Amino acid sequence: YKLYMLLPIILFIVFAFLAFVYPTVPKGIDLQGGTLIVVRGDKPIDAVQLKQILEKEFDLADLKVNSVSSLNSSGVNVQFAASASILNASKQVDSAKAMLAANPTGAMQLAQTAVNSISGFLAGTELPSQPDKAVAQAELYLIEANKNLDERIQKTIIESFSLSETTAFQIKDVSPTLSASFWQTALNVSIMAAVFITIVIFIFFRKIIPTI
Repeated sequence: YKLYMLLPIILFIVFAFLAFVYPTVPKGIDLQGGTLIVVRGDKPIDAVQLKQILEKEFDLADLKVNSVSSLNSSGVNVQFAASASILNASKQVDSAKAMLAANPTGAMQLAQTAVNSISGFLAGTELPSQPDKAVAQAELYLIEANKNLDERIQKTIIESFSLSETTAFQIKDVSPTLSASFWQTALNVSIMAAVFITIVIFIFFRKIIPTI
């Protein structure tokens, strides 16, 4: 029965490697996090041209643009992981939060650096003089920057292709934290499944030595 016990372990290792290492499971926005902008209207949009425009205007990581068409409408799906500048600013704000208690002055300076780096997406960059409030305000600026980024992308699409007012936009944001939690849960479930299968095989195939 030991050979039967090895089988689920070997299969688990193989499938885990294929799913999480190489070639991995293809990740959509729900799994990797990011933003999906769905554009629908009565006018065709060149996906290749739009991708070139967005790459030139914005620093979007993992940008994908796909054409979508139906009998009644046509459009594109624009998907990206994040703006590189906003993502970097978010990491700086997280670092500022972590060092707030030990080094409030340094935390405030880091928060200001983060806000300055995304000033192009903000109406203002002023922070309060208190370190804790400054870091909190920096977090609010990040939310504003992400919102303004989506609006600018939408405006760029409309102006680049002279779209009508009837063009519909739908924006979906998925947190990277949520997607990371999904993958961790999937890994935990896979490990538990392999353990339970091994236990079942042991119970059904073990040799029972009768007592004398």
